[in-house]
Amino acid sequence: MKGGRRYVRWLVAVTGLVLLLAGGDGLWKAIAARQPTESFLTDIARRPDVMVAGALVALGLACFVLLPLVGRAATPAEAVADAHAPAPHDAPVAPVEVTVNGLLLNLPREADVFRIEGAPPLGARDDVVAAVARALQGVEFDAGGTGVFTRPGYTLRVTCEPGDPVPTAVVRAHGDGGALVALRRLTAKTGWRLFVPRRHAFLDALGDDELLSPR
Repeated sequence: MKGGRRYVRWLVAVTGLVLLLAGGDGLWKAIAARQPTESFLTDIARRPDVMVAGALVALGLACFVLLPLVGRAATPAEAVADAHAPAPHDAPVAPVEVTVNGLLLNLPREADVFRIEGAPPLGARDDVVAAVARALQGVEFDAGGTGVFTRPGYTLRVTCEPGDPVPTAVVRAHGDGGALVALRRLTAKTGWRLFVPRRHAFLDALGDDELLSPR
């Protein structure tokens, strides 16, 4: 509403300025062409274009006189509506929930799901733990090889499968949308890929809407 009033005021101001310029130009030309022997009133009566120019000047001045009134038109009602209208950035956002279970695999980005069985190990156990720790700073591993990464709103668990080197790791994420951000950071920083059996696809091939669901 406020934007509409500003546009109308701008339009009125521009119109008034154009009218003043056009009328002023006409009056100036009329004065310059006036015969010295004739009175100004006689010249106006003889030349209608002078009257038109004067009318344009009058209309232009009227636009500027009415300009403040245009901005105040319907202000009380619109002020109430504007006060109660939510700002665009305050629009309610539906809460979301993430539940992702997957397998970390040492596969290049171009590999498809048919290469999962032949995926090489993630690496030596100590190296795998260190890589996860670098990607998820603050993760805590227990003696069994399960790392827990907890943040307000979500939790990630990374469990290394038995063996050294580690063949794969099971990832479980649950919570709000931050869990998905952490999952993508984990795969980006380690270079591994996360296979999501429920979707029969890798995480990098899935959109957020395929992993988030309204509560």
